[in-house]
Amino acid sequence: LKTNKLLSEIEAEDDGWNDFARRFCDWLVGSQLPSGSFGEKWSPTGELVADYRCGGVYGVATLVEAFKAFGEKRYLESAEKGARYYIEVCVDKEENYGICTDLSNVAIEMDGNDAVVFALLEIYEVTKESTYLEKAIKAAEFGLSFQYVYNMAFSPHSDAGKYALDTRGGALITNEVPIIGYW
Repeated sequence: LKTNKLLSEIEAEDDGWNDFARRFCDWLVGSQLPSGSFGEKWSPTGELVADYRCGGVYGVATLVEAFKAFGEKRYLESAEKGARYYIEVCVDKEENYGICTDLSNVAIEMDGNDAVVFALLEIYEVTKESTYLEKAIKAAEFGLSFQYVYNMAFSPHSDAGKYALDTRGGALITNEVPIIGYW
């Protein structure tokens, strides 16, 4: 996100930040997996553990900003390849929205869902392809329905279950990961 913000604020005469941003984006393009994923989960030894989570979708928005800043088509091509991947594994399946630091059983969480929506809106802004806008809307609707419609069930022996807490309106994750961020 910091790189994305820096890219959107770059001034043409600031060669230091331009160089940093280009090197980072070149690394991002080079590390993209054949599936389109930006390899979200790595072991301490550098081995890819999982590539199905949405944390890497931040790379999509960053590369769109790089395309807008530098006009290099390869950045947009990489962003679109990534967008197609995250549409397939997150939006179309309505699952796997957890960011890279979450457990593998996380279906959705606020930051992961928001990142997908943001990235798809960013790429839609540049390409004007209606599919990106439609999928961003679908992702947003899913996130809102999950956060405002469903009430998570807790064990009656837990503190949350003992008080019969209603989780609607919270930043919901799953009932296996009892983290509720009340708004």
